[in-house]
Amino acid sequence: MFEKELKKIEDYILYGQSKEALEYINELEKKNYSGIKKDILKLKKCYALFGCGNFDLAFELVEDVLPKLQKEDSIKYYLEALTHKARIMIERSKPDEALVILKQSEHILDKLPTERIEELYKERISLLFFEGAAYFHKQDYKRALKITEENLEIAEYYKDKFSVGFLYIFIADCKSRLGPPGAALDYREEALRIFTELKLPYWIAYVQHYLGHYYAKIGDYDKAIDYYLKIKPFIDRRDNAYQKIVVLGHLASAYYFNLDKDISYDYNLQAYQLLDKTNRLDAKELILGRLVTASIDRGEFDEADKYLEELKPIIKQSKKQRYDLIIQFYEIKKILKKFYDSKNTILREEAERKIREILDNETITDPSRWSYLLDLCSLLLHEYIDTGNNELIDEIETITSNLLNIPKFEDTVIRRLPVLFYRLIVLWLRAKINRNDKKLEEIQELLSKTEVLAGIKGNKLLMKYIKDVQEYYTTLIDELVEIVEKYVTSS
Repeated sequence: MFEKELKKIEDYILYGQSKEALEYINELEKKNYSGIKKDILKLKKCYALFGCGNFDLAFELVEDVLPKLQKEDSIKYYLEALTHKARIMIERSKPDEALVILKQSEHILDKLPTERIEELYKERISLLFFEGAAYFHKQDYKRALKITEENLEIAEYYKDKFSVGFLYIFIADCKSRLGPPGAALDYREEALRIFTELKLPYWIAYVQHYLGHYYAKIGDYDKAIDYYLKIKPFIDRRDNAYQKIVVLGHLASAYYFNLDKDISYDYNLQAYQLLDKTNRLDAKELILGRLVTASIDRGEFDEADKYLEELKPIIKQSKKQRYDLIIQFYEIKKILKKFYDSKNTILREEAERKIREILDNETITDPSRWSYLLDLCSLLLHEYIDTGNNELIDEIETITSNLLNIPKFEDTVIRRLPVLFYRLIVLWLRAKINRNDKKLEEIQELLSKTEVLAGIKGNKLLMKYIKDVQEYYTTLIDELVEIVEKYVTSS
């Protein structure tokens, strides 16, 4: 009887139905099982709690049950408990502690006779998977890949289809970090085929989630959005607030990069409404930060201040050393927005002074530095419109040339659109001022590389971006718009 109940719990977990697993376990606990059965139920409850996003309680339970399972000399469940503890350590960003636990599990396995190791192949696969995951978390992707490929051989030897599909996903994750995005696509599509064949909705959604990432990374945001929308109904039925926030956040991101900022804002708001249901500081910091920036962009400064007040204690807790710089980032965004709306020279000069001071700070990380450089390009262009000072164009040319030559200029291709825009402006002005036809040829050459620089729909996004910012630069870029529009239409 207990074996059937145990199988039902494991099926709930396999199908991603953690809430149902938890409810069923709570019912079974009323039967007052004792001894090893009681401890196994507690262990399975750890899995269900983890799946519901309650990592702290899951950890407390696994710590409680570990010595009891060891005393009962139940190797299978003791190994499961150790591996699950390691999993929580990885989730808590403690991969080194996880590796110590996993090595302990390996030593236990090594002492067993061959026949027993054969029986525990699932536990061995799980152990090796989390060992690879720990190295992945340490950004040692080569070692993570090597361990996982060896693990795949074990899964294939035992014809464990689910594990094969699961390991394909992880191999894809490793390969996407080590090479071009396309290196991972075949593995993800094969994993999707396996999980579809096994009729596992949770894991189908899991792969679709990563396929959304892939298409976002190559700049095909329409496809990315399609994949995220496919998994949203499945996630909506679950009680895991963190998972809902993640999917809503991905949708917000994809729409933002697709230059649909109002839709992006709505999805961020939906995610915001769930923040009180999770203790994940990373999720709160991400969503609140986006809402501060979006509210500033919309000219809703009171709303921006409200979100910023909620964000401040989180920044103090997670990024204490960079607190002042982060707050200053939002303050500068406010000044920039006020300048764009008013064209007030004093505001422009204040923003430029603050940005140059920050750029002189050697502790500024690259993504922040790039963002400030682009803001500086915008201010310089506005100043050029007012003064006609060609030296300002020289500085924009230097900045954009340097940014385009950085091999890893931001992971998301959308970050290159403003660089391409300012670069095209510079080339067009050079052609116009100096009557230099070679600069027109450079414009054509740059547009021919847009798919490489800004994703497979780069030219269309570039055109959309230019039209969005056109109002800020009066009639200066009307002719440039015509050049880009002709190129996009003919390509």
